[in-house]
Amino acid sequence: MKQLVMMVMAVFLLASCQETPKGYVINGVVENMPDGKIYLK
Repeated sequence: MKQLVMMVMAVFLLASCQETPKGYVINGVVENMPDGKIYLK
């Protein structure tokens, strides 16, 4: 029983270490604008 609890805790610990994405991606359309990127400030 003690080993089962330790394995479950290890799985939760490893699952919580996943890297989160940094930043945001906003998709949209701007009329009368050439192809490319628009930067928000």
